[in-house]
Parts: sequence; C-alpha cells; structure tokens
Amino acid sequence: MSPAVRETVQELGQHLFFEKIAFTKADRNRYVDEQLIWQFIASASNQDIDFRGASLNQFISNLDEVPASVTELIEHKIDFMDAAFRNWDHAQRKVLKKVHVGSLFQVLDYALEHSWSEDQFGAWSESFLIDRYSVDSPYGQLCQKGATSKGFVAKRFGLMLKDMEQFPLQMELPKP
Repeated sequence: MSPAVRETVQELGQHLFFEKIAFTKADRNRYVDEQLIWQFIASASNQDIDFRGASLNQFISNLDEVPASVTELIEHKIDFMDAAFRNWDHAQRKVLKKVHVGSLFQVLDYALEHSWSEDQFGAWSESFLIDRYSVDSPYGQLCQKGATSKGFVAKRFGLMLKDMEQFPLQMELPKP
C-alpha cells in the first residue's frame, strides 16, 4: 500500500465517529476499523466489489492515492453520521456495528439527496436498527452470514433504502 493511502486511512480513522462504533477488542485486533474505512473508500469510489478479502485487497493494492474528492465525501458522510448519533447513549451505540455502519454509509446518499437533517437520519436509524430490528427479519438475516459479500451488501442496502423511502410516510420527522 502506498504511503499516501496509508496516511489517508489513518487520518480518517482518527475521526471521533469511530469511537461511537461498537468495535470489540477482537475487532480492533483484526483491524476491523480499518476494514470499515476501506469499505468507505471503495463505496465512495463507486467500486462494485465484495467488501472482503481478495476483492478489497486487490482494490487497495491498485490504489496509489485516495483522490481528494473521495476523502472529502467520506469526511462529509462521517461528520453527518457522527452528528446523527451524537445523542445516542451507550446502549443505543451498541447497534453501531461494522455490518450496519457500512450499510448506513451507503444509504446516507439517499438522505443527503433528499435533504434529510442529521436528526432525521438518526431518528430513522434508531427506528430501523433498534425499535424495529430483529435477527429474524429479512435485514437481520442478511447481517448474520456473508456480511461483506457483494450480494448481501446489495440486499441490505436495498432493504434499508426501501425502508428510508417509506419512513417519512410512517411518522412525522423532526424539523431541521
């Protein structure tokens, strides 16, 4: 990996948002936090790859630098998510696991395109991941196995997006 890419990944990893994510000690030992940043970079670069092993490693090894526009987009989305979850307590933050955060990063585009505020995104996330989440739901089942496979990532994204599209119809969102 090029020094420029390594530096960008390390800088992104310093964001306070990563303190909100429910990384276990084992996750940190396996560099799951870095893997999540790589997923962000691949997603923001519009890479259509698996977010695991060989595909992600090939993407990383072919990258000489992370374009400034990609870094800026990632920083903007991380800032947005950080603000969206700023009032979540410790128990709520336990749901902010890698599998969910990677998908949240992707569906955040919908929220931004539709001018959702951080509070609106936080309210939808709480509704989807806490109030209505079940391991037996279609989304919950997709989080159990193959969490980084391209097919499962796409299906989770689709279920989240469909829910987001219906969310404003289900309840009144807080005014920005």
